[in-house]
Amino acid sequence: MLSRVLGVLMMGVPFGAALAALPPSAPTHGVRLEHTWIPSRDGTAAVSYPWGRFDHSERLIHETDDAHSELASVQGDSEYIQIVKNHILTWRGRLNVVSNAYTFFYKYTRTLVKVGAVVKTKTWKEPFPRDHQ
Repeated sequence: MLSRVLGVLMMGVPFGAALAALPPSAPTHGVRLEHTWIPSRDGTAAVSYPWGRFDHSERLIHETDDAHSELASVQGDSEYIQIVKNHILTWRGRLNVVSNAYTFFYKYTRTLVKVGAVVKTKTWKEPFPRDHQ
């Protein structure tokens, strides 16, 4: 669902430019499509140790369709970079949670990259029934 929205114009401004102009976690509303997006700003953290460095960044975008709130979704990207001497390992994560009236569908893919080459990719997928509490 979100991939269809990312390429559209929102209030006459390209979607990416509109996101860049938002304050952190400000909801936006696409009048034409009646969607609400709540992007979180890029979260980052960095820690240095005597033996190396660890950097982390992530971004989440929550989306809901006003007419069909049961179709809400969340997409996110994260990156963990570990630097130890001459070794650089990068873990990239991609989160996708979509839903319908009865089920949440979870999908997460993590990729390990070493010196620019993919070492391993693993994907977890699982449906979760809504409990309507």
